[in-house]
Amino acid sequence: FRIEELSCPFRLLLHKNTPSKQRFSIRTSESEFTQVSVEVVPISNDRDQTCGAAMILEDVSETAELEKK
Repeated sequence: FRIEELSCPFRLLLHKNTPSKQRFSIRTSESEFTQVSVEVVPISNDRDQTCGAAMILEDVSETAELEKK
């Protein structure tokens, strides 16, 4: 499935200014699907204003397989 613009983790962070963590299934270069955890955290300047964000991806495919069992 595609991530709709309104549910994009990066966009949510910029509009609500709160970190988020979600799990997605992404397609690899070999056209296989793998589970990833996506964490988006704000980046602030010296005046504590949000000026961007960092997106951290973690492969959680092994965890997802264990959860299935």
